[in-house]
Amino acid sequence: MKPQLRAFQQLCKARRAALQPTDIGLEERPPGRRGPKVQGLTQSEVDWAMGGGSDYYGKVEAGLTRPSPEYLLQMARLLRFKSSEYIQSHLDLFGTMPGQQLDPDAHSEISDDYKRKITGQQHICYVQNRRWEPLYYNDAFVEMLPSKRVPDNLAVLWLLSDEARDPEHGLMPNWFEDWGRFLVPQFRASVSAFPNDPVLQAISAQVQKDPLVQKLYACGENAYIHSDGDRRRLRHGTKGLGSGTILSVSPQSAPDCREMTVIFDPDDETADCSA
Repeated sequence: MKPQLRAFQQLCKARRAALQPTDIGLEERPPGRRGPKVQGLTQSEVDWAMGGGSDYYGKVEAGLTRPSPEYLLQMARLLRFKSSEYIQSHLDLFGTMPGQQLDPDAHSEISDDYKRKITGQQHICYVQNRRWEPLYYNDAFVEMLPSKRVPDNLAVLWLLSDEARDPEHGLMPNWFEDWGRFLVPQFRASVSAFPNDPVLQAISAQVQKDPLVQKLYACGENAYIHSDGDRRRLRHGTKGLGSGTILSVSPQSAPDCREMTVIFDPDDETADCSA
């Protein structure tokens, strides 16, 4: 047996031994049960909880059969794998990163230490979660906004508000061509990645009713996932017209979050001379 499959086998045994039937929704074993005392779950109990055939889990644990990615995900959730253990198991069995997350919510939790990092930045900087909600931001981000008010959700601001879209005074000049055709497919990708998220679904219902956004929402030619490295025109709330270079990264501990930095370069003729 290959070392990585042996490691997967040992992990399954350890996680199974750490659980009791009541942990996975089964009834407690009767105290007078015959036979040797069982440490943790039996293989049969895992089969029952998984809804699979008799002894299928036993063959998986023994390395006699390779489960499907869907079975591995369900099994990892049942046996309380850590996220790192699930990823490693998927790599060992299939040689690829998993397409689905073991616990999507866990990947949206970001350390408070990021607040110190973000607020200490000179350039415009903020962190948003998978729902496009701002978690941390610095003073430079607030100064960029015409209203100087940070909204509860940035997708609503970027996609639907006059503060962003107004041709004469909005934050994003030429919104449709320079911003909307990139932002809309990014938001659509978020909805596809988290189809059961009620916040994203509620905003999706709003944007699909908006006549301007609707022109872009169903356009298959606008596939676009990230803005890292883009340079676009921007109307800064304090410094006027200029260009912003967008830098985007994801924390390894919270890959569903995005840390966004915008390096703003004002036009010479509109720069704020008092700054």
